[in-house]
Amino acid sequence: KWPGTSRPIRVEAAAWRGKPVVFAVLGPWSRPERLPAPGSQEEDVRGLVLAIVAIVVLAGAALLTRIHLAKGRSDWRGALRLATFMFCVEIALWAARSHFNLSLGTLGMFFIAIGTSVYYGVIVWTVYLALEPYIRRYWPQTIISWTRVLSGRISDPIVGRDVLIGAAVSLCWRAVGHANFFSRGPGAVPSLVSTDLLLGLRSSIGEYLEVVPHAIRETLVIFFLLFLLRVVLRNQWLGALAFAIIFTAMAAYNAGIFQLLATFAIYASIATVILRFGLLALASAIFIDGIIGDVPVTSDPSVWYFGIFACVTIGVIALLTWAFRESIAGQKLFPEDLLG
Repeated sequence: KWPGTSRPIRVEAAAWRGKPVVFAVLGPWSRPERLPAPGSQEEDVRGLVLAIVAIVVLAGAALLTRIHLAKGRSDWRGALRLATFMFCVEIALWAARSHFNLSLGTLGMFFIAIGTSVYYGVIVWTVYLALEPYIRRYWPQTIISWTRVLSGRISDPIVGRDVLIGAAVSLCWRAVGHANFFSRGPGAVPSLVSTDLLLGLRSSIGEYLEVVPHAIRETLVIFFLLFLLRVVLRNQWLGALAFAIIFTAMAAYNAGIFQLLATFAIYASIATVILRFGLLALASAIFIDGIIGDVPVTSDPSVWYFGIFACVTIGVIALLTWAFRESIAGQKLFPEDLLG
C-alpha cells in the first residue's frame, strides 16, 4: 500500500538498454490496456449523443455563419483575432510537447501541426461568427468583457471582475468535486494529476497551454447549446435548466444521489455563470479549474514536486491579484475616512 493512504497502489516500471522508458501507477480502478472492458449500453448511448451534439453544433454554426456573413452583421474582426490566437496557442502547444530532430519526419509533423491548428482556428471562427450576432441581440451583457479582451482592452474593470468571478466558480467546482469524491468511500476512482507536469519545464508549459484552447472551445460550444435550447424552449432559464438536466443525465447516469446532485450543481452553475456574467467569466472558470486541477498539491517543501505546486500557486495568485486591481479601477480598497 502507498504510504499514508489505505489504497493498494502498485508502481510498475520498464527499462530499455539500461534506461527507464515506462512508468505506470496502478490501482484497483486500473484496467489492462490490451483487454479493455466492453462499453456498457449507457456509455454507448452517451457517446452517440455527444457525437450527435457535435455534428449539430458544427453544422448549425456553419449555416448561421454563412447567413451572417452574407448579411454583413458579424464581428469578423473579433472572430479573426480569436481564430489567430487559437492558431498560435495550438502551434505553441505542439512546440512544447514535441521532440525535435533534423529529419523529414519532423517536417511532416510540423505540417500536421499547422493543419491541426488551422482546423481548430476555423472551428472557433465559425462558432463565434454564428453566435456573436445573437449574443449581441439577446444577451449583450454577456459579451462586453469578452469583446474588450478581443480588442486588446484587458485593463478594464469588467474584465477583472469576470476573471475573479470565474476564479470563485472554479474553486466552488473543486470543492463540490472533492466532496463528491469523499462521499463515494474508499472504492472511488481518484482524480489523478497529469504526469506531464513531472517531465520538465517545457512539458509543463505544454500542459497549461492545452487548457487555453480547451476553455475557449468549451465556452463557445456551451453557449451555442444554450442558444439552441433557448430557441426551442423560448426561455433562457428553461434552456439553462434543460442543459443542466441533459448533461447531468449523461455524466452521472448510474451514480448515487449525492453524485447526481453534485453533477447537477456544476452544470447548473455553468449555465448560470454564462447567462448572468458572460463568456469571459465561464472561460476563466474553465481555465483556472484546469490549471489547479492538474497540479500535485503539497505543503511539504522537501517533496520533490513542491516547486511545481509553488510555481502554479504563485501564478494563480498573480492572476487574481491583477484581476482584483483591475476590477476596482484604481479606487482605494478602504476609504480614507473609514476610521473617522
